[in-house]
Amino acid sequence: MPSRHKPRIGEIFWLDDCPPLDGQMVKRRPVVFLGSIRQTDPQSPLLVVAVSHTASQPERDPDMIRLPDLQQSPQVRTGLSRPSWAIPRWFAVIEPQRIDVPMGYLSGSLLKRLIAAVNRRVDQAERES
Repeated sequence: MPSRHKPRIGEIFWLDDCPPLDGQMVKRRPVVFLGSIRQTDPQSPLLVVAVSHTASQPERDPDMIRLPDLQQSPQVRTGLSRPSWAIPRWFAVIEPQRIDVPMGYLSGSLLKRLIAAVNRRVDQAERES
């Protein structure tokens, strides 16, 4: 079944059954949509980065990015209700039908920083494989 919503870069979605990250359990987790693998194909897999409500260790994730949340500032548009961090090494490729309606979005310089950090991690993973 095709996704009911065509995602836009920077939108934040809940992802059910997100793969375990650092030994954690499979669970529902927010993810930020960063783009389609094949831009012209509406059923192309999607590149997302997982969000955690627990800060990682700075030495392990020096590129983690604190995201705005509603506790911090009630007018933010992320839809995140509590402190959250995007962890660039937690990027994943998922099928488009796994997302639905966005809960919020990122934009501007914060989104650009996140995309650059994930691109560095993707490049590093490709070099190591």
